[in-house]
Amino acid sequence: MLQGQATDLGNTTVFASLVGGGELHFLDEDAVTDPAAVRGYLTGHGIDCLKAVPSHVAALGADAVESVESLVLGGEAAPASLVRELLGSGEGRSVFNHYGPTETTI
Repeated sequence: MLQGQATDLGNTTVFASLVGGGELHFLDEDAVTDPAAVRGYLTGHGIDCLKAVPSHVAALGADAVESVESLVLGGEAAPASLVRELLGSGEGRSVFNHYGPTETTI
């Protein structure tokens, strides 16, 4: 997990994983700001789905998440340029916008 649990962004990750029979991974606080550490963890553990805020993914760089097949971006608006970069950096990758639905219902 790359975001805190105090927000709906983190909670939807936990509940979706539990309901879907998935496995949650929590990275150390120091690791989530290190692009090489994130990339190594995602690749080394075969993480295929990641939910994060767009600014965090942008700060890490598309290379840090290149092994991820499904990216869910939420918590803030995702710039079109970032989405294009993410779609272009992963073969067959899907990028989903999760910004808006929760913000409009809370």
